[in-house]
Amino acid sequence: TRLSCLLLLQLTPLAATESKALGDLTSDFYREDGRHVVPWGLRVLCVRLQALGFGDARRGVMGYYELGREARQEIVRLAREKKKDGKEAQEEMAMWKDRLRDLGVRVADALVEMGDLEGAGRYLATQRIQEEADEMQRMRMALVWLRVGDVKTARRYLGLENGEMYTEDGEKAVMNALVKVAEGDYNGALTEWQKLREQIPENEMVYQNLAVCLLYTGRISEVKCPQTAFFLPGHKVDGNIGAVSS
Repeated sequence: TRLSCLLLLQLTPLAATESKALGDLTSDFYREDGRHVVPWGLRVLCVRLQALGFGDARRGVMGYYELGREARQEIVRLAREKKKDGKEAQEEMAMWKDRLRDLGVRVADALVEMGDLEGAGRYLATQRIQEEADEMQRMRMALVWLRVGDVKTARRYLGLENGEMYTEDGEKAVMNALVKVAEGDYNGALTEWQKLREQIPENEMVYQNLAVCLLYTGRISEVKCPQTAFFLPGHKVDGNIGAVSS
């Protein structure tokens, strides 16, 4: 959709403004024969965008809760129909359960963005996601725990309780670096980001986090040098490099 494209172009304020034109997506205006006519993915996207557009973070949390209520209703309905429809109802129920788990992560993330780390921690503790979640969902939950500041629990979701690290490349290697940063091991994190720079040289997130670790380890001269720090070819300096991104 257009909103997704605007986000990919890093035009989030414009996407947030445009999402307001859709109004209240929970209203009956968007329902036909009891079913919602707006795709689920767009509804989830608009929750956060409209919260940004209206400048009301709590609106986002309540929006996710409203979607969660609908997901639970669908799960209950399908549980009744499973005996009649068999496999088809079971597959649809699995889809709604997956959506409900996704919303749980989004609610916690929204609470973190509001600065309510204590509330986010309490909410995360109520989520029974680890047993049924796939690897990507566990990694997303671990990221939220890292933002809350609970590295031990984040490691548990990643299956790295004993201090070990992932050996694979890609997204798992990024998690290695983020865990090192959360633990305050900036030299170790720096090594991980340098490896990632070689693996995915086109990823600006890697360069920004590499620059932050260079700052924390006192290697300021390297941050200023395009050949050794975070600048991509043709990339202009963005003064906001003081925070780790994920």
